Amino acid sequence: MLLPWERVGAGIATISAMMGVGAAVGLPLAGLIAQHLGYHPLFGICAAAGVLAAIAALAVPNRRVEAY
Repeated sequence: MLLPWERVGAGIATISAMMGVGAAVGLPLAGLIAQHLGYHPLFGICAAAGVLAAIAALAVPNRRVEAY
């Protein structure tokens, strides 16, 4: 997916914010899961998330864009 030049800054900011929120929520959540269920379920959760991410990436249409 390509963004117009004037929206690139907002796109980078959105990705950065998602990484910050993911770290702020993901690390404590992983700690709670590991504390109550052990660390083995974390591997299954990561594998399932990876499969879902791969499916989502394949669902994005591939468009050719003329170079500027």
